[in-house]
Amino acid sequence: MTKPSVFVLILLISSMVSFAQELTLSSAINLAKNQNLRIRTNKKSSEASKHNYKAEKFNYLPTVSIVGGFTHLGEELRIDMSSVQMSFVDGLANQNVNTIDLVKQGAGGAPLTPDQKETLYNSSATTLNNLYPDFDARVAYQDYFMAGVTVTQPIFMGGKLKGLNSVAASEYAISQQLYQQTSDLIIQRAIIQYFTIVLFEDVLKARKASVKAMEKHEFNTTKLVEQEIIPSYHKLGAQAALAGANTKLTLAENDLQTALSAYKNLLNIPVDTTIILSSDFKYVAFQLEEEQSAEKSLAYSPILKINSQNQQIANTNSSIAKSGYLPNIFAIGEVQLYQQNLPVITPPWMVGVQMKWDIYSGNKHVNRTRAAKLMEEQTSMASTLIANDINLAIKNSYNKAKNSRTIYESETKTFELMKASFNAIQKQYSHGLMKSSEVVDAHLLVDDAHLAQLTALYTYYIALVELYKLRGELNEFITLYEETN
Repeated sequence: MTKPSVFVLILLISSMVSFAQELTLSSAINLAKNQNLRIRTNKKSSEASKHNYKAEKFNYLPTVSIVGGFTHLGEELRIDMSSVQMSFVDGLANQNVNTIDLVKQGAGGAPLTPDQKETLYNSSATTLNNLYPDFDARVAYQDYFMAGVTVTQPIFMGGKLKGLNSVAASEYAISQQLYQQTSDLIIQRAIIQYFTIVLFEDVLKARKASVKAMEKHEFNTTKLVEQEIIPSYHKLGAQAALAGANTKLTLAENDLQTALSAYKNLLNIPVDTTIILSSDFKYVAFQLEEEQSAEKSLAYSPILKINSQNQQIANTNSSIAKSGYLPNIFAIGEVQLYQQNLPVITPPWMVGVQMKWDIYSGNKHVNRTRAAKLMEEQTSMASTLIANDINLAIKNSYNKAKNSRTIYESETKTFELMKASFNAIQKQYSHGLMKSSEVVDAHLLVDDAHLAQLTALYTYYIALVELYKLRGELNEFITLYEETN
């Protein structure tokens, strides 16, 4: 082999090894915790809720804003001064009439008659109106700019800010429990699928052993037929039994590949990764305590804690709804940084206090208060319902684990008896004292007993995993299993 060929072969072998991954139960669980997308998604959601909670803490602090603007008017802003102009003209016209009347009387003449005064007034008013332009005044340009800093400080909000902070704290606590609940579910699935693969591997081993046994049976049958110890039709039965064993082997291989693909998806690892599980499917005795399990489950339950936080939110929402009947009081301040072409020049700064009190809101606050009260009642009832469901789940898992353990112990004895019976029948068949169908039937009984044994053990572990999940002790289950495996 040339050097380039050796180099390529080394690369191929190393690449194959890099995609092979041996997993213990604990390493598989750690991989699921770090890689599973549902866990990572819920973790991001919990982190977002944490920052929302932090944001609500700052509602008590003032809000400082920079306010700026540009305004363009359709035409220049003016003030109508026509009434001022009329008063001005009227005063001057009357003054002219009175002056002329006094001058005439001072010269010895007669006073002006009313008609003369009116004529003289109209003439003077017309002259003054023509002499003076319109009094309309421009008070602003069409474009003007402004900029400033405003400060708003809540003084009294009727408990709204405290309530919103409490709701944010509860929502953050809920997000943490949802993350814990999701983690528990994914870990539970990872353990169950781990056991599923181990189960299918043992089933596959059993199917391979069955194929070998049926191949041996066919060989022995052919030999006995050739020696004319048994009739030739026994060979057909042996061939049919071998074909059935091969079919079951193919199905077992497909089941194992399906389970491996599902596990890779759960662990979020490449589909071309070769998974090798290091654990054997063996029985491990666990101590089962129903009463203690119920107490631990009620104390740990994420769902119960979530409902408790929802109850706290309902109580807080009730307080917030009632605060709608109270006024909101703010301290305000403003500093003008820039003004140009404004119609009114405001002072450079100002401070004050504002109050907003809704005296009518269309029964909005009444309905919100009622809704919050109903939510309090609903969460209170839900606590009892959840506790009952937990106790029932504990009882079911406990009884299922006990029953499965009993079935496993019984099927283990049955399996040993069936193997001994099959060996005896096979020995008698080799001397022509048994039929081929009796050998096949005996082997099927061995297969059925073995499969029942493995299924009972699998069901036993599934029930235990559910029990330990309810107690919040999945890590303890993993430790106990690996210490004795």
